[in-house]
Amino acid sequence: VQPRSLMVRTQVGRRGRYGDIIINQLALLFFNTSYRNIILITKILRDIRRAFQLFSHAWTGFIICHIRHIRSLISHKMMMVTRPRLVIVSVALFVISSLCFAYGAPPITYSLDDVPIAGGVVQSLSGPASWSVSSPSLPDLKEVAGNVPGDLLTDLFEAKVIPDPIYENNILNSTLWNNRVWIYQRDIVLSQQDIQDISSSNSSSSDILLVFDGIKMGASITLNNAPLGTSLSQFERLVFSLRAFSKSISPSPLKVGANTLTVTFDPNMVTGGLFAQCTGGWDWAPYSETKTKDGYTSFGLGLWKAVYLTRVSWLALTDLVVQTHYTGTFPTSPLQQGDHAPFKINVTLHLKAATATSARLQVRPSWIPSAQQPGLSANIPSIPAGDSTFSVQFFANASQITLWWPSGLGKQSLYDLDVILSPPSSMMMNNMNNNKDENESEVIAAPVTDTRRIAFRLYALVTGNDTDPSYVARSQNATGSDSFGMRVRVNGQPIYIRGANVIPMDTMEGRFSADAHRRMALSARDAMMNMVRIWGGGIYLPQIFYDTCDEIGLMVMHDLMNRGSWTGAPREESAYRHQLRRLSYHPSIVQWNGCNECNGTAGQIVPNAMNVLVSEDTSRVMWPSCPGNGWSSGANKLSSLPDGQPIVQSRGPFQEHHGPYQHGSGWPSKNGDPANLELFGSQLPINIYPSDPIGLGRPNFFISEFGSSVWSSFESLSPTVDPSHWSLHGGSRMDTCTGNGFPNECIGTNTMAKRNYPCDSMIMVYFGGLQYQFDVVGEEAFRRQLYLCQIAGGLIVKIDIEQFRSQNAFGTMIWQLNEIWPTGGWGTIEYGTPSLSGQVVGGRWKPIHYWLRESLFSDVIIACGQEWCYVKNDLYQAFPKVNIQVYNVNMSTSALESIYLEQGVPLGAGPGMIHWFQMKDPQNLIMALVTDASNNGNILAQNTILRTEPRNLGLKPVAVTATVASQPNPDQSITIMLTKNAQEPALYVTLSTLAEGSFSRNAFLMVDNKMSLTFIPFTSLDAFLLRTSLRVTHLGMYV
Repeated sequence: VQPRSLMVRTQVGRRGRYGDIIINQLALLFFNTSYRNIILITKILRDIRRAFQLFSHAWTGFIICHIRHIRSLISHKMMMVTRPRLVIVSVALFVISSLCFAYGAPPITYSLDDVPIAGGVVQSLSGPASWSVSSPSLPDLKEVAGNVPGDLLTDLFEAKVIPDPIYENNILNSTLWNNRVWIYQRDIVLSQQDIQDISSSNSSSSDILLVFDGIKMGASITLNNAPLGTSLSQFERLVFSLRAFSKSISPSPLKVGANTLTVTFDPNMVTGGLFAQCTGGWDWAPYSETKTKDGYTSFGLGLWKAVYLTRVSWLALTDLVVQTHYTGTFPTSPLQQGDHAPFKINVTLHLKAATATSARLQVRPSWIPSAQQPGLSANIPSIPAGDSTFSVQFFANASQITLWWPSGLGKQSLYDLDVILSPPSSMMMNNMNNNKDENESEVIAAPVTDTRRIAFRLYALVTGNDTDPSYVARSQNATGSDSFGMRVRVNGQPIYIRGANVIPMDTMEGRFSADAHRRMALSARDAMMNMVRIWGGGIYLPQIFYDTCDEIGLMVMHDLMNRGSWTGAPREESAYRHQLRRLSYHPSIVQWNGCNECNGTAGQIVPNAMNVLVSEDTSRVMWPSCPGNGWSSGANKLSSLPDGQPIVQSRGPFQEHHGPYQHGSGWPSKNGDPANLELFGSQLPINIYPSDPIGLGRPNFFISEFGSSVWSSFESLSPTVDPSHWSLHGGSRMDTCTGNGFPNECIGTNTMAKRNYPCDSMIMVYFGGLQYQFDVVGEEAFRRQLYLCQIAGGLIVKIDIEQFRSQNAFGTMIWQLNEIWPTGGWGTIEYGTPSLSGQVVGGRWKPIHYWLRESLFSDVIIACGQEWCYVKNDLYQAFPKVNIQVYNVNMSTSALESIYLEQGVPLGAGPGMIHWFQMKDPQNLIMALVTDASNNGNILAQNTILRTEPRNLGLKPVAVTATVASQPNPDQSITIMLTKNAQEPALYVTLSTLAEGSFSRNAFLMVDNKMSLTFIPFTSLDAFLLRTSLRVTHLGMYV
């Protein structure tokens, strides 16, 4: 292990158990002692781990580590006498950690794992090549290394048994992996002490829990060929007590030494479709053409989440649920720091005990200094054997906390909440002060600790006119939704929601990357988004995604994962409960939707799934479906928070909508019209004009899905397609496709026909009759085709957003944020699996993503149509004086010729404050600008606006070259100088590279002959790769 990667499982910012896991494993390597003694090592070394996390500078960390280590040893002086070998181990580990600091501070790394069950030492059964994979029907197949977390197809690919499933049409070559029994297997080593602990008398409190955090598709689980259980839902966590298992079979199948753990995936097992609905194909995902025994499309299987053992000395904390509730009246203005009602904190402990016991509970919130108050304490006098719960409530006053705000509106204040469960004094230690041999001294039980990172915020989904004081007064305790509209308040502040929908990052879970999930969230935030929606046909995402959203203020609207129906299966309910508990403490998750596009009634999602929801979580807004029309009963009329009344869905009108959607046509493909070329209207100039008054006090609406299909870039797509097929039409005979477009049945081998939507019609609408170019094969032709498709798809979304923001829309969420593979999909960023050639961690930004940041999702926006323009302020801040300027762009000289100037315009506080004006003599390409006259002319909004299709602009193929600076900037960004060799403008100048990062500007209008921008790396800067792979494109080269 290289020193820099010693702590690879530690998540910075969480005082969880990941560092403890590594410490435990290191201790086992250096010292052959019982797991109970390792608990003491863990307590001594936890401060060392925190020094790793908190100090990035090597020598600072070294000093702090040394001080804390000495302090820990002194605090355990009794152990120094009775456990000298443990002290030796701790010193040895201290030396190792010091060497790591001397070598260099460890990098920040992230994990895909969920928080493990607390209760004792956690032993991971996951890791690269930690399992073996085989199939009884393939006796000649040599044993394959199984990676956990992972999936079968990734394992087979990495073992070179199959080619990359997403290359060409390989996904259709399913003979080897489909409809076969597959076996994952590994050994669990149990010591003599382990066997004694779990096989002793009923009075013993010890246990070993075997935990599967997630298994995809149906599987049976055995230990030494004795059945343990089955997996039926991808989203449930399976917990098996080895103590109960040992006692259920006589004689016990467990033994000292190696015990064989087997997970068998049988295609004949019926699961009822309790896995990701998009598995096996969607109109943005690869179609596998394979199905389960009960008729659901399928693709892949495996142990897609962590597997581990928790050795329990007396009690396990299986779930720690922390929820916060604002106790004040519904606020219609922003809560003021230090001057608001208290928050109530509900802490629910889900416990598992081998035998009846008791405990002393301490809750230590980090917002209360330990010197002032030791925290909340409570006795739990009776904990029955088996599963049980215990809850406590306490309050946080305004003077003690700082509120959590969405991105762009304030700080994201986060607090640790530590929970300590202490065993009865009779179980703490035995024979510690006698003269018995050290081996006879025994730690009977140790405290169980766990931590959650929480925040304080009030999210409300407003469906009535809460600007009317009389309405607020009579609705404080009323139930049900109103039909005035749908908008959001956070901490009393009204917010314009701008965001996108999230799908799974990969169709093969073994390719999931923690860094990619974190970067995807950061990319959403960096494009000025304040909310994402987790789509209900996918998965509950890895913990790192939600942790990142907590840290950066990215709100999450979350669908429950289902197929739009309630099956009534116990495993479905247990999966809901597990996920709701697992995600309970994240402040970023603000709203639960019952399902995707089922209106909450199909298969009785309402009331069944929603009753499960409110039994677990009353701290978040609930909504029947996405889109949904609210409640007749069951949610508070002002906030949409559960109110304890019976859950009854409304039959009123919808104020939340999906659409419009635009996709390509003109080429037979898996998605879209298989026969017709549909040339839609370009909507240029956009159709905007002053109509109904807008603002908070007016009827409004919310768009939670809309978008346009768009192809991935050449950099992303080309590594997955043979060069002979580098063409929008695939360089081969077209398929014969029939169907309704979702999906079509395609006969043939054309690889591009399998990549979801074509782009012919979109390119033709905006750039003219270029049909002949779609058949051309080659690198330059493919780059041209994909670039034009990206600009066309971006223009469609741009037009939609500018129209929505001219109206009284209080939410615009694009379909979709990310891609699941390189394709003709819908994402604003590309496929983000970093291990594959051509891909960028978290996803390369498409042109539309840059436009979101620069203009479309800015707080203040300016847009123009045929003659009318508007400036809209959706920020809860007034601007006393703004200057508005509109320029024609001279297509011969690049000169900006003023056609409108308005100075000192007051712009009231938003959201929803709009100023309309009319311009005179606009030409086909204009630039609009809003500056803050009260703040040194700071740019509030800018927009490059087309008033006709780009094919009519008369663009010239001017040469634009890029030169990368020789040295990076202090922040590790690097400057790029662009040079244009002619006076004519270059439109939608787009830089592309294989290096991981984004540009400060992209897909922009270049009028000056020289300009500079910066490349901001997502990870470490690879200047060589940037220089060697950088290319510059603009519209004049192709139109």
